[in-house]
Amino acid sequence: MRNISEKDLGLFINLLSNKLAQLQQEYDAAEKNPEKLDDSELDDLYQLQELIDQYTFTLGNLRPEYQACLAEGFLLPSFEELTRNFSLPEQAV
Repeated sequence: MRNISEKDLGLFINLLSNKLAQLQQEYDAAEKNPEKLDDSELDDLYQLQELIDQYTFTLGNLRPEYQACLAEGFLLPSFEELTRNFSLPEQAV
């Protein structure tokens, strides 16, 4: 039994993928000029990468549960549709 409804799970996946896209964009912008970053900013960048990794791992773990909802016949958007703003790397799937 799920601890969250199918619709709420879909909403959470969509929100998480949007947040990941935002964090990744922030990371990419900061990483363009790493020589201009001081030690504190480099630490922040490292922590940001760890957060992105954790969220990506969580998103990857939600995929099988969401796909099980779809297999049960719930009329919901596909996982790919929900995560269109942030595609999971192949190894996280």
